[in-house]
Amino acid sequence: MKNWQNTTDFLREIPLPTQTRTYKPVSHAVFIDEIKEELYKRGHSVKTERYLTANNGLIMTGNFTIENPDGEINPAIFFTNSYNKMRKAELTNGVIVLVCSNGMISMDVTNKFSKKHSGTVLEDLRNNIVLSVESIDEEFEKLRKNAEEMKQIQLTDNQIASIIGDMYINESMISETQLSILKKEVKTSTNFKDNTVWDLYNNTTEAFKASHPMHFDKQHLKLHAYMSDVFSLTGSRGLYKNKQSLIENAILV
Repeated sequence: MKNWQNTTDFLREIPLPTQTRTYKPVSHAVFIDEIKEELYKRGHSVKTERYLTANNGLIMTGNFTIENPDGEINPAIFFTNSYNKMRKAELTNGVIVLVCSNGMISMDVTNKFSKKHSGTVLEDLRNNIVLSVESIDEEFEKLRKNAEEMKQIQLTDNQIASIIGDMYINESMISETQLSILKKEVKTSTNFKDNTVWDLYNNTTEAFKASHPMHFDKQHLKLHAYMSDVFSLTGSRGLYKNKQSLIENAILV
């Protein structure tokens, strides 16, 4: 898998598939340019931009980190596109943790766009980019609150092991390769080493970086739903409520 890039030059060189009566591909570069234009129009500054491709450029995922001078996490927009019909054009709000470029995406985000490459996909995409940019501040506040909640919950080594085991064995949330990365991060991370839920969350998203770009957003959505329910965070939907026995002895710091 290629490394993340911070320029769209390489994306503009990937040939756009031929349009047909039922298939209307959207250029990776056009998708990105539309988001940037709307962000600047609304007065937002892009702090960082990152892009990753797979399958010889047929699948693209990326994110924009929006300037926020007040904390360690920044608002972000995540997006995915494909030239092989394997992924829809997708867009959602989230946050980026600056120290490690880890992401957080919530199932509670009100504006998530997903559209097949057909019909009025480009027009629909533009409309949803507007909605996504308009809701940046609101969605950021939800996730900022979740981050603060996670920082207040201290875990024992046994609880961490129990949760990791459950994510791997019962939920298939992490692969064997990611399990090895996660176990190493828990032991050696210099940024997230205090055994809080926030530390475990970020160590897990660090392991997600070994994922195929196609699975990026789905893994993050599932992780956020899982942690929200296990630790009763604001916005919890109760999908994993039965997992709360894993942390019965969690201690508030």
